Amino acid sequence: MANIFWKESEKVDKKEAVDALMHEMHKYTDTPFFVKVEHDDSSSHLSAYIERNLDGSLPDKQDLPEKFLGWRVVTLHVHEGYIKYVMNARGYDD
Repeated sequence: MANIFWKESEKVDKKEAVDALMHEMHKYTDTPFFVKVEHDDSSSHLSAYIERNLDGSLPDKQDLPEKFLGWRVVTLHVHEGYIKYVMNARGYDD
């Protein structure tokens, strides 16, 4: 049954999905965030990286949708500074 939920709609292009979710992320958090396409054993998905608050609490205004423009969305909460110093570092994800 889970397979039906994920396959019932067509996925938009990767770049379009990433750009659209990046544009919508301000509705979900006030902390730094980054969206990219990743893969696991089941399929490709959108990974939304959201930095935690300085006190370690989760900054989410609301939960992200499970599906966005036909793509499965996985939320990853990372420590403060991770996006700036790790994900935006030269050579990351080459």
